[in-house]
Amino acid sequence: MAAQPEPMTQQLTPAPAEGGADDYDRVRRAIAFVSQSWQEQPPLEEVAAHVGLSPAHFQRLFKRWAGISPKAFLQAITLDHARALLRDSASVLETAYAVGLSGPGRLHDLFVDHEAMTPGEYKARGEGIEMAYGFHASPFGRVLIMATGRGVAGLAFADGAQEERAALDDMAARWPRARYREDALRTAPYARRIFDYAHLAQRDGALHFRRGPGATHQRVVGRTRGHQSGFESAGQIADRHFKPTP
Repeated sequence: MAAQPEPMTQQLTPAPAEGGADDYDRVRRAIAFVSQSWQEQPPLEEVAAHVGLSPAHFQRLFKRWAGISPKAFLQAITLDHARALLRDSASVLETAYAVGLSGPGRLHDLFVDHEAMTPGEYKARGEGIEMAYGFHASPFGRVLIMATGRGVAGLAFADGAQEERAALDDMAARWPRARYREDALRTAPYARRIFDYAHLAQRDGALHFRRGPGATHQRVVGRTRGHQSGFESAGQIADRHFKPTP
């Protein structure tokens, strides 16, 4: 029996924008539809039709409420299930088809884009990877950045030396076979990119930021550091918290 990922959580707060409750209900139904049919990898047009909107209108509406595109939301669900399968006993090929992708090449791209490692490296729990790490200042306090040669693999917040050690231990446990090297000079550019104040716009407790090699806009609830009991990857932090843009 394949291991199941933790359920995705969506936090949608109705915004005082035009459309009101109707827009909220459409986004809620779209999230439910994608969450139930993710293995079919429904295209934008299909999800939009399900809630009775044109693709362009639905794309704008979903991003305003969820903070990410419908495609990014589908990728987040797909990635969660792929992680669970690889942690269990599935091969890369089996995992690619089990999560509804056309082949291992698409799974490879998904992992490299979001995990900064290949599916094979993830399944091998980091074997053969050198992971650089460093602690940096951020608007939320001290932040731990973990990076491979492909980009950011993980991010965690910590207050004080004891929490820094716990954050590092938690991240290292995710890839126990990787080689770790403290290198704040290498991770500093990623910290600047993620928390660059030129790209920050704080509204109603939500924070825009750029992450990853493509500098994709994502959103994080401003109080993330306070209410997260564990540590999450950069992708998970962005993908688990949804809040509408006013």
